[in-house]
Amino acid sequence: MSSDNRPNRRSFIKTMGLAAATLTVDTAGGRGAKLNFDHLPKFASGVPEYPTPFLAIARTPNLIAAPQGGGMNIESDVGFLSGFSGFVDKSTGRFGYPGYNNYTNANFSFDNDKLVIVAHVPYPVIGDLHKDDTFEVLIQPRGPHSTGFVYRVTGNAFGQWHADLDEPIIGQFHQPWHSLIHYGAMLWNPSGLWMASVAIPWKSLGGRPANGAVWGVQFALRYRDPTIVAYLSPTDKFTDPKRFARIRFDFNRRINYRPHWLSEEMDTGHFMVQYLLANGGTKPATVEMKVALYKAGKEIAHGRLEKTAPPGSTYWAAGTGNNMISLNSEPATPAQRNTVAHLTAYDRTKNALIYDQWVPYWQFKPGENDWIKQRLARQFSLNIGPYPSTGVIDYAVDARSLKEVTPTATEFTCAVLADGKPVLHQRQPLPADGQITGSIKLGAFTDRVTYDVQADIRDSKGTVLNQRSRSFTRRVMPFEKAPPAGVGDHVFPPFTPPLIDGMAVSCLLRTYVHGTNGLLEKLIAAESNLLIRPATFTAVLDNWQSIVLTPNQPQLLPHGKGSVDYTQTFHGGGVQLLLRGNLDYDGFYHFTATLSPQSRPVTIRELRLEIPLSPQHATLIDAAVTWMYPGWKKALGFLSTQHGRIWDSHTLPMQMNNRVSNMPPYIWIGDDDRGLCYSCPSDEGTHNSPDRPAAALDRADNAVTLSIWMVNRALHLEKPRSFQFALQASPFKPVAVNGRLWRDQVKSAATYKNGLAFTDFWNPASYPTYGRWLTLDYLKKQVAIDGCDRTGLEASALSECAGTPEYRQFYYEWGSAMNEYQQVVMPVPPDILARFKASGVRSNPFVMIEAFSNTTKTNRDYRVWWLSQAAQHAGVSFVYQDNPTWVFADRPQPEYGYKRPDGGIEPTSMIWKSRDLLKRFFQAVAEAGQPSQPAIWPNMITPAAPGRSFCGKALDGEYTDSNNLRMGMMRVHLSKQWGFVIDWLCQQPSSAGSQIGTTRDYWRALFSQLCLLDVTNFSRSDTAEISRLWWNALDIFWLDDPSVHWHPYYRNPTLARTDPADAILVSTYTANGRLLAVVSNRGDQDAIAEVRFKNLGSWGAAGLTHFYDAETAEEIEFQDGVVRLFLARKNYRPIIGFREPWKFAAKNRLPHPRQIPTQSTLDPQATIGDICRHLLTARTLPPMPHADQLLLLWAQEI
Repeated sequence: MSSDNRPNRRSFIKTMGLAAATLTVDTAGGRGAKLNFDHLPKFASGVPEYPTPFLAIARTPNLIAAPQGGGMNIESDVGFLSGFSGFVDKSTGRFGYPGYNNYTNANFSFDNDKLVIVAHVPYPVIGDLHKDDTFEVLIQPRGPHSTGFVYRVTGNAFGQWHADLDEPIIGQFHQPWHSLIHYGAMLWNPSGLWMASVAIPWKSLGGRPANGAVWGVQFALRYRDPTIVAYLSPTDKFTDPKRFARIRFDFNRRINYRPHWLSEEMDTGHFMVQYLLANGGTKPATVEMKVALYKAGKEIAHGRLEKTAPPGSTYWAAGTGNNMISLNSEPATPAQRNTVAHLTAYDRTKNALIYDQWVPYWQFKPGENDWIKQRLARQFSLNIGPYPSTGVIDYAVDARSLKEVTPTATEFTCAVLADGKPVLHQRQPLPADGQITGSIKLGAFTDRVTYDVQADIRDSKGTVLNQRSRSFTRRVMPFEKAPPAGVGDHVFPPFTPPLIDGMAVSCLLRTYVHGTNGLLEKLIAAESNLLIRPATFTAVLDNWQSIVLTPNQPQLLPHGKGSVDYTQTFHGGGVQLLLRGNLDYDGFYHFTATLSPQSRPVTIRELRLEIPLSPQHATLIDAAVTWMYPGWKKALGFLSTQHGRIWDSHTLPMQMNNRVSNMPPYIWIGDDDRGLCYSCPSDEGTHNSPDRPAAALDRADNAVTLSIWMVNRALHLEKPRSFQFALQASPFKPVAVNGRLWRDQVKSAATYKNGLAFTDFWNPASYPTYGRWLTLDYLKKQVAIDGCDRTGLEASALSECAGTPEYRQFYYEWGSAMNEYQQVVMPVPPDILARFKASGVRSNPFVMIEAFSNTTKTNRDYRVWWLSQAAQHAGVSFVYQDNPTWVFADRPQPEYGYKRPDGGIEPTSMIWKSRDLLKRFFQAVAEAGQPSQPAIWPNMITPAAPGRSFCGKALDGEYTDSNNLRMGMMRVHLSKQWGFVIDWLCQQPSSAGSQIGTTRDYWRALFSQLCLLDVTNFSRSDTAEISRLWWNALDIFWLDDPSVHWHPYYRNPTLARTDPADAILVSTYTANGRLLAVVSNRGDQDAIAEVRFKNLGSWGAAGLTHFYDAETAEEIEFQDGVVRLFLARKNYRPIIGFREPWKFAAKNRLPHPRQIPTQSTLDPQATIGDICRHLLTARTLPPMPHADQLLLLWAQEI
């Protein structure tokens, strides 16, 4: 086509712009004439051409990471996306599309560099995902400088994508486009949906849009077999720009909105829509959502909701989602097709419309979906789950569709063949709902034998309607043949064997004193009694009388080298409580309490254990609670000082995996030096109502009482019932003497002669997700070249690599679903394939899948075995353990779960099994001749849980709501009583998955707390290099010196006073001849801080008169024994003090240093601002007598 024959490009663009503007005025702007239903044109389907959808996108508050390949990283900022929902079926124009749930979203986000699109796509009901299931998005930049191009991206679930462009004004389509996009895809789960993320640089779209610019987009989901197409904006022609949805780019807003339509409810007469909010701003933002339903042009229902999202909250933050409007929908008949929903949303903080969509809906035509039934008519699913250690195979059959289409299907048969030989045959009626689950008990599996489970469904005449089969080959793994590791009767340092002294039993740093006045008469921890009076059992009888059960003489007997057995009986009010316990050498005291009637049946209303703690030792709390549960922060940090009920497990529960009980898996109460942790895996054996607390804390003048209920509702006690719990006091053990010198880096980069260099997390000899090494030889080579003193492996408390030989054998026994290996997975990336090639191990795609791991006995045997082998033969000395240890599971029974009185299965916690795993890790490392510390390096999550006593190193900073870190929480986590060497992971600010813009101020505020609490190692540095500055300060002070002592701000013997006292906190390090003080302003205002030290001579630091900022080397004002310096709000300065002037002071690098005044009370930012303003208009700086002269002279020097 010659240029003379082409349509005028500018006039075309102008026409398209006007079309968009007209719609914007009518609907997107929320003003203009009311929609006239009678005069709307119609599509070929007969559905009116309602206005196109509209969405306003608020700019993401930080730079978005571009997607790379598969995995969760494609979700980089999914917590802040805006999104469309409400797709329509192309063939009918109706909301939803047959055979699929409608959890479909077209989501958008942008920053200054790029546009990001995230598609949520449901799996097809039937068909092949490899060949099926694609999305297509069209993008048309609009505005005065637009080219008129329409950019196209198509992609699938396996990372395959294509990009091109259309030039509709000249009739050229699918033209080459050098898009520079990044594409990533992820399979969400085997039966739900997949996600794709596309990041497109603005330059590839002709440039970044202006603030408030409105572009056109169209979105389609396409399924090939069966053929289904769904559109975002209803249209007869997908590429028609006039029918594109509209997106507006708002650079100055921060609240984003995403609706979730519920299509099935509309069909049955209920319109329901939920929505999610995300606020990337620093202030609260309010969104109002309105819905109006129309039938034949007349409103039949309306509703509204308003919600305020706190600053920094994402879609996952508590209170930002799950809000719903529910209206009677009165869906039209398939012939009428005249019902429509109109949804609008407004950012009330800015008074801006941010969402506008018309969604037509009506009833399905009778038989409209029968084709799906026919496709599935004779199909049914069979899944099996083997338990290799017990010779049991679970199975599940789903024949609902078959049963619905073929009502004569009445019989299910199941046969098991072992290497082709029949070993079992079962026959049973097919239930009306077509679903069957069961277990096949074969006694024991034989190594290398294949077991085929064959199932068929027959009609009433015995005719086989369909057959399915699954197989399992038993392969005995090496760990099953090896002697169990880490189970010997040993006591390794730093622990000592427990000692019995009369009615007391002691272990390292703790003594449990029994007697005839209660379970414990004293609990000595760090040389102080935690209890204000004895811990007792209290019963409330049927007549409401409260009695304290009376104990007899306790018995304590040694149990091998490492533990002590305890027995004692309590009685009163017609009940008897037999208590048996075992104290392990780490201080973990496990009890089994058996409650029984003393002589005849008796009714009691309550039975509780009461542990009255001294208020001076009950200042901090760490209790299990549902993540982001309303009020959850009360369960970690400073304990409330109010009187009365200050915590309970019903108000702040741990809800997980359909739990009914609220018995906490753990709760710790203590102070900065000592405490007590109660733990239990479940409430099995108790008689508790879930509507009442199973545990509570109450404060009175003289005690903080922890109450644990075995019975909290009326119980007619006729026979014995048992309940298990554990107590563990802290401190667990001392921190390693040279712990401040431990670094996660190679030895060549180490600073200190007596330090230790640790590998950081991943070891390339391991599988790509948590699990074992590839081969011992390969591991040994990696250890030899990693350049560290200590090499570790990785484990997880609750997950494993699905591709190891062991997991493929034990996948179901270890907690995965029956269909674990039926899901579609991404191919193994080239860099991981290279790892397998180098080690000679065959790879399969499931090595990329992180699957569930439930810490059952066989799972513990396996994981300890591989660490033991690595420690013995490859020089590995510790394991990094990720993820929480208290997760709940309900199988395999009897290891997990128990049957409740109502018939349901109550899940139980892994918390004690995880402890056993950690103890065995600890012992296996030492048994192999490796150092017994750190042995385990956990991701902190909680320091108090059982098993943490065996850990010598801990990572913190993750799972901590890092944009709102609290001093109380850090006081718990970073306490010395755990015996951990802490390394902090500098995580970007996050709140349950959100990503908020990281600034230098954020890092300074974080370090103003960290540096007060003696954090000297980092697993990940911050983006502003504050950790490097802190390391420099520590190196100037020099930690590799036995005279170094640390004094925390809350108990600092070297501190006389600070001013302002309510804002300035000071922790100090002292050593012979020097001091390092962390002076932190935790207040909300800038301040001139004054600090007076005392008693420095007691710590070898008398006579210090010269003080300097250890980051900038600026001299600090010191007069009459007082240090004075400027401190910005939520900031800190490390101050180092010497007896003599410091030759490396900043002024000594400048001419005439003695003439430079000491001005540490000036705000350096003010001087820097003045310098910058002057340099905008001149090349030299004028005299600035009121400025910080040191900064001014350095600026001139530069």
